[in-house]
Amino acid sequence: MNTIGKSIISVSILTNCAFHSAFAQDPVHRIPSAEDFLEQPASREYSGMLIVRPVQVENAEKYDLPLREVQGRAQLARDILGSFELISAAPEVDEYVIRIPAGDNEYALAVRLMATGAFEYAQPNWIVSPIGCPNDTLFTSQ
Repeated sequence: MNTIGKSIISVSILTNCAFHSAFAQDPVHRIPSAEDFLEQPASREYSGMLIVRPVQVENAEKYDLPLREVQGRAQLARDILGSFELISAAPEVDEYVIRIPAGDNEYALAVRLMATGAFEYAQPNWIVSPIGCPNDTLFTSQ
């Protein structure tokens, strides 16, 4: 991870413990488990990228936090994202694909991002492959 990313994330982890503890009760904001990040050779493999979504200001009531607090966390997420190589963005759903910096890995980075309390999710941008053929005889007609 680049120095800026480490600095922002380190500072935000130290300063946002109360925010994170509030999000820890919400399954949308849980810290991912290592099992969530297991590769399955030939069917689900790492791409070297994460898909992330900042907290959403319009969900402040759902988070049970003041609007100003959620606005600050959304800005923190954007500041953090600025320290990574952005591969693509889907503004209509506020979702971003970022490259995993050299020397880092998908799971470790996702845990650090989620620990800031500024993201709804951080998950691998999996490379997936079919594991079988459909048994639907009309599949080719679709």
